[in-house]
Amino acid sequence: MHYELVLHQYFEEQRRTETSIDQLACLWQCSDRYAKIVIKQLHEQQKVLWETSRGRGRKPFLTLLHSKTDAVLQALQPLWQQKKYDKAFQLVKEFQLQQHPSIQAWMNEQFGLHAYNEEHVFIQPTYYVELFLNPLKAVSRHDMHILEQLHESLFSINDRQEIEKNLLFDFSTEDYKTWHFVLRKGVLFHNLEELTANDAVASLRYVQPFYKNIFTIESMGIISRYAFSMTLNQPFALLPNFLASIRFAIFYKGQEPTIGCGPFQLAVHTEERMRLQTFTRYFKPRPWIDAVELIYQEFEADIVRKIPFNAHIPYREIISQEQGADFVALNSAFGELKDTDRRAYIWHLLDPVQCLIDQERETIAESWIVGEHNKLPSEKPKKPQFSRPLVIGYQEIRQGVNHMFKVEPIQQLLFEQGIESTTICVDLKLQHEQLHEKIDIFVGGNALNDNLLLSYFMMYFSEPRIFLNFLHYNARQQVDRLLQQASRQENGLESFKQIEQLLIDEYTLKFMTHRKHNFYVREDTQYKHVEFDQHGRVNYRKIFYKEI
Repeated sequence: MHYELVLHQYFEEQRRTETSIDQLACLWQCSDRYAKIVIKQLHEQQKVLWETSRGRGRKPFLTLLHSKTDAVLQALQPLWQQKKYDKAFQLVKEFQLQQHPSIQAWMNEQFGLHAYNEEHVFIQPTYYVELFLNPLKAVSRHDMHILEQLHESLFSINDRQEIEKNLLFDFSTEDYKTWHFVLRKGVLFHNLEELTANDAVASLRYVQPFYKNIFTIESMGIISRYAFSMTLNQPFALLPNFLASIRFAIFYKGQEPTIGCGPFQLAVHTEERMRLQTFTRYFKPRPWIDAVELIYQEFEADIVRKIPFNAHIPYREIISQEQGADFVALNSAFGELKDTDRRAYIWHLLDPVQCLIDQERETIAESWIVGEHNKLPSEKPKKPQFSRPLVIGYQEIRQGVNHMFKVEPIQQLLFEQGIESTTICVDLKLQHEQLHEKIDIFVGGNALNDNLLLSYFMMYFSEPRIFLNFLHYNARQQVDRLLQQASRQENGLESFKQIEQLLIDEYTLKFMTHRKHNFYVREDTQYKHVEFDQHGRVNYRKIFYKEI
C-alpha cells in the first residue's frame, strides 16, 4: 500500500489538519499500533509533519509536505524498477495525472535506451495488439515486426532490395523446378539446438499448402545433415523471393513458432508486456543492445507523435512514402458492371481527388509504385441505365479499421448521378464463398514491401483474388498467361506492369491514392539515437548507446 498516497485522497497538501491514529488506521486498514509505526516513518522521511501534544483529549495534527504529484512520482519509481508497469500506469490513471507535465516528463525519461547493471535495455511503450506468433496467421505490422526479430528465413532481402542467401551457404537450380540447398553450419536455435535440414524441410512442408495456388512442392529430400533438395511440379523462378518472406521462417523441428534462430528470443509475453532478449549465439553480428521491453499501456508517451512538437522542443521529422495504393476494383465478370459501358462510366466518374481524405498524408495514385504512370482510357461513354443499386464491398483490415472512409465520397459521387448503392464490409482474412458474384465494386488497399515481386504475386493470388475474379474470361486468360510468364523469370516486373495496364484498359482497376507516414521524434529523450524503418517501427538491430 502507498500510505502517503492514501493520505492525499483525504487530506489537503500543506494544510495543518487535526486527526487521530484511529482515523489513520481506518484509512490504511491496519491496526493502531502499525499506523503509529507508519506515520512515524513518514515523518522521519519528511513526507509529512506529525505534531502530537501531551494532554488528555488533545488530538495530533497532520500536514502533507509533498504535493500529490511528487508523492505519485516517488511511488512510481519502485514500481518501475520491479517491472510492475501496469500498476505504475494504473496509479497515474487513478490520480488523473496522465497529462501532468511532471508525470509526462518522468515517463519520457523511462522510455528509450537505459543501462541496468551493465545491461542495455530499450524500453518502448506501445498499444496492445493481439500477437500471432505463427507467421501464417500474422495479420498486422506488429505481428510481422516481432516475427522478424525472432526468426530467420533461407533467403533475405538487402538494402538494395536484392535477394541474397541468409540461412543458406549455397543453393543451385538448372531449370527452376529442382532446387538444391546447403545450410550454413553452426546456426543455433534459441534452445541451442543446431539448425539442420530436418528443421528446414519440416518448416517448408508446414507452410507450403497455404501457397499451393502459386507453386506446389512435388517432393523434398534430405541429402545430409545440412543439405536438402526440393522439386516443384513446374518451374518457378521466383522461389527465392518467397523463401525470403518471414512467413517461410524456419522453426525448430518446424513445429515451434516461439523458437527461432533470429537476433532476439522471446523471454516474456503477457498482456502487460513483452521482453525480447538478445540471442548471444546469433549466427550474424548480434544486436548491440541486450533486451527490448515492449510495454502495453494506455498512457500516451510524448516521445513519438504524428504532429510536430512545439518550436522550443528539439525533434526530427521522419517521412515514409508507402509503396502501393488504395484502389477501386470494378467487376467485369458478374452483375451490373459486366456491361462495358456501365463499367467505363463508373471508372471515369470516380475522381481520386474527391477521395483525398488527408491531403498532407495522401497523394493521387496512377500506379502501385509512387511516381509511375499508366496510359489512361480517354473516351468517356454517355450515362447508361442501371437496373439495380450497385453493391460496394469495402476492405476490413482489423476490427474497427476499414476502408469505409473511402467509400463515403464514392457513394456521394454515385448519388449525384442518380446511381443508388449499398455497402458490405469484407474481412479478407475470412473465407468468402463466391464473393465476386455478390459485389459490383470493391474498395481496398495494397501495400508493397521491399520484396516487390513477392508483393505483386500475393496481390493477385491471395484470396478472395479480387482482381482475377473480377475479370471476364478473355481478360482473365491474358492475365493468367502473364502471371505464368512472370513465374518463369527471375525478374518478372515487366509482366506485372502489363497486368496493371490491362486491368486499367478493362476498366477493372482505378487507382485512388498513395499514402505516406509522417511522424516526429523528440531529440531530448533516449530516442535520439534510435532508427526507424519505413513503417515507423524501431529497428532494434541497429540501436546502440552513443555518447553525446
